[in-house]
Amino acid sequence: MDRAFCPACGVVVEPVSMTVGDGVESEEVTRCPTCGFVFPGGEGAPVEAPLYARVAVADDMEHVRKAVARALLAQRLAGTVDEFADGGGFIAAVRRLSATGDAYQLAILDLHMPIIDGLKAALALRQLERQLGWSPTPILFFSAIVCDERLRGHLAALGPGFYLNKGVVAVERDLGERLRDVLAHLARRGG
Repeated sequence: MDRAFCPACGVVVEPVSMTVGDGVESEEVTRCPTCGFVFPGGEGAPVEAPLYARVAVADDMEHVRKAVARALLAQRLAGTVDEFADGGGFIAAVRRLSATGDAYQLAILDLHMPIIDGLKAALALRQLERQLGWSPTPILFFSAIVCDERLRGHLAALGPGFYLNKGVVAVERDLGERLRDVLAHLARRGG
């Protein structure tokens, strides 16, 4: 693969190939050199049930929240999508759900929101999960900024998580396809 469009970064990159595994069971994968996204080797089987039963989307721009929710539902990536304008609303909903024993299977958090941004919301989520003894919810950090070393450090510390560059102008069809690819990658990684 000479050059490829990375759905997570939203740009064309020169992928790198590498062998991953423990030596006994290994496989050759092709990754984005910037964010680590593993490019799929072939077409996957159609998904019957939603990939994630309940998803939270927190973004301060309503049109982006709506576009993400439509894409998640249309592509059967989510059974239910709850939308929030900031991280505070998201954390309040997580607390309400925890009182009933329910939880989100995925959180999509914009990095830059008023009141509580995506990183602070993710930190609050991780603290609540530790208090409750829950496994960490996968987080897809969503932003128009480039994934740099600092952001990769946050992703590692707050994982399981990944990053999707929403781009300057989020075209809904493109965004839906990119979400599908990145969420399939996250699910393969156990998120």
